[in-house]
Amino acid sequence: MASAKSSKPTNRIVLILGGKGGTGKTLFCLLTYYFLIKDGLNVIAYDSDVENPEFHEYHASSTHPVQLLNFMEVSEAKTFFTDLATKTPDVALFDMPGAHGQDMRSQIKKFGLFKIAEKLGYRVTIVTVLNNDYNTINSLELMMGFCQEEADYVAVKNQLWAQEESPFKRWNESPTRTRFVELNGIEIEMPVLDRSTCSELHEGAYSFFQLDQLSFGDQILVESFLEMSAPQVELASPYISSKRNGKGKKATATTVTTASKPLVAAVEEIGEQQ
Repeated sequence: MASAKSSKPTNRIVLILGGKGGTGKTLFCLLTYYFLIKDGLNVIAYDSDVENPEFHEYHASSTHPVQLLNFMEVSEAKTFFTDLATKTPDVALFDMPGAHGQDMRSQIKKFGLFKIAEKLGYRVTIVTVLNNDYNTINSLELMMGFCQEEADYVAVKNQLWAQEESPFKRWNESPTRTRFVELNGIEIEMPVLDRSTCSELHEGAYSFFQLDQLSFGDQILVESFLEMSAPQVELASPYISSKRNGKGKKATATTVTTASKPLVAAVEEIGEQQ
């Protein structure tokens, strides 16, 4: 896998997709938003899944709110572009709804997203959270076919699905992954967060900024999840973080093997390179 294309700092528009839903897309949104904020970046986050706006709801009482914005509606999409031009965030992060890829591509074309992004100093990143089904692969394939080299790509292997037989075999053997590699995509893993802890977060609508609202046992599990996630998010940082863009580790073929290293060694390696 060739090195990341970025050669100078560029702000980011990050669109997080997940096929038909239920892949772990919202959890990855929570994770990404948390690390971007902790990294000191100016982030505007949007939840475009108006039918099930969990990303928005988790941050309803947080000091870092997430705006509810239906990108598929022209009037609301205009609001986003106005925000981008006037507020100039380092990162604009979107939780996109499942099974709306065609509508999203239509809006991208209608507004000329890539031209506007370039004019304002942004680069678009398409993130797809994978399971073991074809729907997430097809979703990414369609987006790559539409965006081509005008966007960067991140594929997230949700390790919840690694517990199944022949995990990610369809993805690993697909022509889509071959094209993903050709487009310098970055492939990472998302560790598993305990289901009971997920339920506690969901019931209380707590974000990762509100761990003090959880029981001590759940706090420990979330902190462990965040610690295991940190090296993986770091690998994707050239495509999701303007602060590290062009400055962080290069996205190479060895990138995807980092997950096999012991966690402590991986964290220490990242610390030494910062």
